[in-house]
Amino acid sequence: LRTRSECYPDVTTGIQTRELVRTSRLVSGACGFPIPRNKAIVGLNAFAHSSGIHQDGILKKRETYEIINPQTVGWGKTELPLTKHSGR
Repeated sequence: LRTRSECYPDVTTGIQTRELVRTSRLVSGACGFPIPRNKAIVGLNAFAHSSGIHQDGILKKRETYEIINPQTVGWGKTELPLTKHSGR
């Protein structure tokens, strides 16, 4: 709902989205189930783009590959790790 607020202008949830990552880690630790690295929104790689074409897109227009800002769910900045897929 938050990423499409223009479609639902009268809907509020009261959810503190900046606490999603922290809450997910708390539940993960309590249950003993690790959070998959590539889990959307809360996984360690959720906002990491190693593909060269993704990195280029992020640098030019972030919304191309990220429909939400990482800070709104409790992450820091987007990561652009240099890997064999990053290109030249």
